Amino acid sequence: MGPTSRTFMLFTVATLSISCGDDSSGTRTVRLTADGDVQTKVQQALISAQEGDVLLFAKGTYMFSEELSLSVSGVTLRGDGTREEVILDFSRQQTGNANGFSATGVHDLVIENFSLRDSVGDAVRVQGSENITLRNLKISWSSSWSARRAARVSCMERGSAPGWPRGRRV
Repeated sequence: MGPTSRTFMLFTVATLSISCGDDSSGTRTVRLTADGDVQTKVQQALISAQEGDVLLFAKGTYMFSEELSLSVSGVTLRGDGTREEVILDFSRQQTGNANGFSATGVHDLVIENFSLRDSVGDAVRVQGSENITLRNLKISWSSSWSARRAARVSCMERGSAPGWPRGRRV
């Protein structure tokens, strides 16, 4: 291992220890920023998430070219600011019917305090899941055609709130 490799490994370890913190309840907070390779960084955080984790998005605009997905229960996605200050922008998506964010087979998911903008498909799609909380979100599309086609949050297979019929789109 050369000097460059050691430096990179040391930088990576230092970055991870700074960006993840534990509190006394066992909850980890993973802090995300809108710089660098946002697509890879955020998707990796979703893949690595553990039950009880909070993924905290710092203020900024996060540009995505692909759908984000989660299959871990008990995770909170939270903007660290108002929904006007934390924006997940999917305007670079090229895939035909990509959603902005999707979760499958999870429970106790909380998504709060940010905006989702310009996804090709649904802004948020949750399937086969229970106890989903969507709070203080702003969902928008720049084009009126896209808004007519996809201005919805989909909760498929099971209702996420009392009285919601199966497959209801809002």
